[in-house]
Amino acid sequence: MTTRRFTIASIFGVALGWFFIGSTVIAGPTGLLDDFSGDLSMYTDTLILDNNGGATNTAAWEISGGALQLNTTVYDGIEQYAFIKSGVTLATGEEIQVDITHTGDSQDIGLYVGGTTPATLVRQDYISVYARNDGNVYSRGFDGMTEYGLVGAGTPAYESLFIARTAANTYEAGYYEGGIRNVFVTRTPATQNEGDVVGFYADVRGVGMVGSADNLRIPPPPPVTLTIDRDSGTMSLENTNPVAFNLLGYTVTSAAGGLDPANWQSVTGNFDAAANGGDESFDVEVWDNPTATNSQWTEGTTEEVFGGDGGTLTQGSPLAIGLADAWTKSIYEDVAATMNVFGGGAMEPVFVTYTGNGGVPFQRSDLSFNGSVGAEDWPIFIGNHLVNLSGMTQAEAYQHGDLNNTLTNDYADYQLFRADFIAANGAAAWAALTGATVPEPHTALLTVLGLAGLACVRRRKSSVARASGNGTSSPGYAPRRLGTQRVAAVLQ
Repeated sequence: MTTRRFTIASIFGVALGWFFIGSTVIAGPTGLLDDFSGDLSMYTDTLILDNNGGATNTAAWEISGGALQLNTTVYDGIEQYAFIKSGVTLATGEEIQVDITHTGDSQDIGLYVGGTTPATLVRQDYISVYARNDGNVYSRGFDGMTEYGLVGAGTPAYESLFIARTAANTYEAGYYEGGIRNVFVTRTPATQNEGDVVGFYADVRGVGMVGSADNLRIPPPPPVTLTIDRDSGTMSLENTNPVAFNLLGYTVTSAAGGLDPANWQSVTGNFDAAANGGDESFDVEVWDNPTATNSQWTEGTTEEVFGGDGGTLTQGSPLAIGLADAWTKSIYEDVAATMNVFGGGAMEPVFVTYTGNGGVPFQRSDLSFNGSVGAEDWPIFIGNHLVNLSGMTQAEAYQHGDLNNTLTNDYADYQLFRADFIAANGAAAWAALTGATVPEPHTALLTVLGLAGLACVRRRKSSVARASGNGTSSPGYAPRRLGTQRVAAVLQ
């Protein structure tokens, strides 16, 4: 084979035009949409909220130093804006990104993706992700005319923000930090959001400059997709484009420890050279997998330096790299992947997508992973209450009832489970499940102390009380055992 240097981007193009996602051809602009070296004639500004009513602010979007800013010179009250770029849509499988540097005045600037053309003083049918001048990153928006709950990501050292349309009516919002993609909220609106309106969102709460934003872009999707089945936990690499290429190696990571190396079906020893125990179905060269942990898998051909060209990935022939439960089921969908292709040099990104569970992530407290929070989740939660989870990964601990990522299943997790169950099934169903309304922490403490004292003189009855706290007949947050450990848990 003749060696020729190229990158995945050069194969499949980064200019405006057509590209492939799976077997579907989608038309639309991709690549760099605006580096703000020109003017803003392709944008339309709409005031979607005038919280003060009456007079409005004097504000204008402008380009300064090759970046977009919103400059407010006269402030009347809180206002929100949709600044939409003509001719841009977000198709399924695409991600809109923008670089943000915002340490200016009050308060927010970011991305806006909607299904309805913005109308003056109307907030509807859009998703936004934005940076605040205090360093926080948030997402908000509207499902039809109903406002989403505000979700924050804290104060990461972000470089850019993104909104990705991962399914026809599912959107992820997040940020890139150190080149790592971080999703902090997934929106699946009841009112279909077609992604037909794309641009910027801003919230102004004072005189001054909000910004800056630069390099608005929709990167062409990587030609390889890592598909993770939520229901089975299987994982596969697939070339979603018609042009075949040779894969030299890849890396898969999960900050939450959502990878199970025992169920990794590596090329190494399975699909590589017969001399290495493989069947040569993917590559006749010898591969090696030096890293196999809960947080990272890495493998590749060992013959690259000797002229090896890797194994060929062709459209329609996925490479199964994960058996059942290779992905540890949880609410953490943080898997990222890169690959090295023959002649490509640097590692290339891999698009990660999740299927199963009706096309949506598992909701918190669905510990049985059946798509809903119900009575079947309670025995899993209470059966692991106060169990030591410190040696587990975040994903593993979640399966044992750690709902707030503290590697414990304690009273705080109980409060979250109770809230999630009531939200899904109602207070009456909760009372029927647990037998009584749960006391507040201080009331529960008094109850525990009282029962502990009673245990000294009525051993038999206290034994019955202890047993009642370890099953579905428990009256709410009744202790499974009386003592200092339970008292400490109630105090938390």
